[in-house]
Amino acid sequence: METMPFNPGSIQWAFLLGALEPYHAAPYVMLSNMYASASRWDEATNIKRMMRGRGVKKKPGCSWIEIDKKVHAFVAEDTSHPMIKEIHMYMEELLRKMKQAGHVLDIRWALVKAEEVERNEKERRLLNHIEKLAVAFGLISTEERVPILTLRT
Repeated sequence: METMPFNPGSIQWAFLLGALEPYHAAPYVMLSNMYASASRWDEATNIKRMMRGRGVKKKPGCSWIEIDKKVHAFVAEDTSHPMIKEIHMYMEELLRKMKQAGHVLDIRWALVKAEEVERNEKERRLLNHIEKLAVAFGLISTEERVPILTLRT
């Protein structure tokens, strides 16, 4: 790829990655995210189209946390946890406090086009990341100073 007489585009990279692992989603998702983080939206979209065309599907991420000998799983886009409303309220309060302290979320990591989604929605997406939800649940469900350990797949 480095010795090609032109700069490789998303199609060339996808072919290379697809040749290595044609039905494994990770290389495609990584490449799509790299393009999105560089605001190269057309290339990111091409990779996603290629995945669909090849029948490659990304499995949703999952984070676990154990509280009182019970394992709680948080899966991307799943809102079935019995305390999800309390978790979201906690995260909103945490965001409010962080803003008051001067912290600004880096909404570039929401990996969506600026014109497609409002800033508040980008912040919400960042707050609703499964690892953050698992940690938030741990914080509202345990005593102060109790160690929190989450696992992710």
